[in-house]
Parts: sequence; structure tokens; C-alpha cells
Amino acid sequence: TTRAEWYVSFEADLARFAVQSETLPELPASALPVRDVVAHPGFDIESLGQGVSGVESDIALVFLSAPVTDVIPEVVLAPAEATQLAVDAAVRIAGWGQQTVTQGFFDPPPAGSVGIKVCGSSTINELGETLLQVGGDAATTRKCHGDSGGPTYFTLSGDQPIARRVIGVTSRAYDEQDCNKGGVDTRVDAFIDFLDAEMRARCDDGVRAWCDVPGVLSAAQVDAIANPGGGDDDESGDGNEDAAQGCAAATGTDTVAAAGLLALLRRRRRR
Repeated sequence: TTRAEWYVSFEADLARFAVQSETLPELPASALPVRDVVAHPGFDIESLGQGVSGVESDIALVFLSAPVTDVIPEVVLAPAEATQLAVDAAVRIAGWGQQTVTQGFFDPPPAGSVGIKVCGSSTINELGETLLQVGGDAATTRKCHGDSGGPTYFTLSGDQPIARRVIGVTSRAYDEQDCNKGGVDTRVDAFIDFLDAEMRARCDDGVRAWCDVPGVLSAAQVDAIANPGGGDDDESGDGNEDAAQGCAAATGTDTVAAAGLLALLRRRRRR
């Protein structure tokens, strides 16, 4: 059998990798090899459902071969902060997936409309205990194929150096309406114990490349990394850094910015 090789890149334009070709393009200079991937032990792709009820445990950690030193880490939402999440709350999303909805499930999207990093503003449409839906119909910015694993950001209220939090990672489509209905995220606060334990364990066994902080980083620890001298923090975390982060703005109501393609395929095959 052939073992898959995984890489992580921060390049905004990866459209060349979305083109069907027998020869893969050269990897970006920024691409880092993945040393290990740890999925939640409770995840079962055959059990993925619809809506935002239930516990699907669709979350994993990717450990790189070397530390990333030129990107400030994002802060993961803590359970104590999750009380601020609510239906209709404003969020920001990012992804490299489809920017347009195709008519058929297997219809290819327009050339050049996949593999470009896009950021957009949306809202929480439904909120479950371990899942949430971003956007809800064609009038909202939502998610589509190729955005799987991508982040949803929420800005906390209150006076704090870093207010932005990663609240979800894209899992699958909401239902059979596919990208027209948008995607469902796994809430990270619901799995914080898993994330923290695995990060610590991978420091203990030598898999993790950076262990200055063994577990999940707090906002205070990220602030110390961003401002080692203790000066004023210019990072507000309000989602206005898109240009600096290589994001194209998504403002049109047509924009879909990640429903898990693999999950959708598996679910349809069960019928």
C-alpha cells in the first residue's frame, strides 16, 4: 500500500492543487511535512448525521515536523468562555474550498474557484452542545466542499488583549441540501480535554516539535508570544487582519467559504 504524505502550507493561493492532473505541482516553499495525525478515538465517519444534535467527535490534531515561528497562534475557545456563544452571533470563517454552489453533487466547480483562501463574515445559525452551523441558506456566507477542517472565529466581549477565539472546525454538510444549506462545525470547547491531553502526550513521546507550553495555549500565553517585550498589543483579534493574512474578502451572498466532502460521500453510500 502507498502511505499518504501530508503537508501544511500558509500560502493563500493553492488553486493549482485543485486541478486534476497526473503530475502534482511543486509544493510551496512554506509547506511543512506532517509528522503525525491524532483523531479523536470516538470518531466514526459512518455515524455522521444531520443537523447539530448528537456527539460525533469529528476533530483531530495535526503535528508538524518543525515549529512554525513566524505565525502567531490563534486562541482556542475555553469552556468557561462558551457562554458567550449564541444563535445569530457574528463569526468569521476561512477556507480554501468551493466559492460557488454547483448544481450536481459531482459537478466540478468553475476553474479557479477552489484553492484560494477566502475569509467571510457570517453568523451562528444553530448551536448544539458539540456542533454548530454557520450560515443557513443562499442569503448567507457559509461553507462548502474543500473547507473541511477550516476554522470559525468568534470575538469575545470584554476588555482583553486577545479577543478572537477559534470556536469550531468544519466537519460536514448540514443536510442533503449540501452547500445550499452550508456546513456544520465541531465545537472545540466541547473537546478541550482531548486536545490538551493529546498535546501533552505528544510532548512526552517526542512527536510534538514545540513544547514550551505543553498543553492548549491560553490567551495570556499567546499574548506573551505575540508581545515578548510586554508592550501594547496591536492584535485586537477582531477579524480585520484578512489582508495581512492573505485572505480574499467574501462579501457576496453567493459566497460559500466547508462541508466535508468525504463525509457526504460516505453518508450517501449508506442509503
